[in-house]
Amino acid sequence: MPLPDYVLQEHLTFLDDLQESGATNMLGAGPYLQKVFGLTRYDANSVAIYWMETFATRHAIPAESADLEEGSTTS
Repeated sequence: MPLPDYVLQEHLTFLDDLQESGATNMLGAGPYLQKVFGLTRYDANSVAIYWMETFATRHAIPAESADLEEGSTTS
């Protein structure tokens, strides 16, 4: 999914950091975007939705790592 005009890489990095901090459930990320970036409620929610919809693609785990996380071992 291409990056929409209203989404900046800085927004995505901020949301990644916010998630890692555990400060909020990501469904509540909109107000954080509004405060930090001065976005409208609509734009902040649109950015958060884009972040959620593309998270798996942007943070793909290599197959070998996924196997290790599931408890598989290789010989």
